[in-house]
Amino acid sequence: MLQETTKSPPATLKEKHMVEIKKYIEEIIETSGFINIDNHDVDIFLQNLEIVDAIKVNGQSNSVEELLADALKTLQEKNSPHKCIKILFSIKSSNIGEITMDDMNKISEVLSQCDEEISVVWGLSTNDKLNQGEIELIILCGFDK
Repeated sequence: MLQETTKSPPATLKEKHMVEIKKYIEEIIETSGFINIDNHDVDIFLQNLEIVDAIKVNGQSNSVEELLADALKTLQEKNSPHKCIKILFSIKSSNIGEITMDDMNKISEVLSQCDEEISVVWGLSTNDKLNQGEIELIILCGFDK
């Protein structure tokens, strides 16, 4: 005798993407580092947003500003015509000394090209699974309605 089973409908692309974004947020929160992002930071970031998108990229520590700029451009183009109003990002390196003040100044230059009203939260931590000179960025952007 054949039994009928109820299956859940397949997850939509949007649902799968939201699962991915939640994993990125968990990864950011669970990683302690030099500058931490916690639940409170994420809660504030998510307030009054209907659209949130994220991307995770890896590259060399000497190109952190290029990775950030390219990721922000990708997220903005993907979510056009909506305007990015909030950014939350985490930088991970194999050791904390790989991200220098010069790198932070370059990151600041990238962010200064964004709208001056944009809200930015960022963190800096280590990941011992990364090779020397490698970095990982997780970038979340919140868009207007």
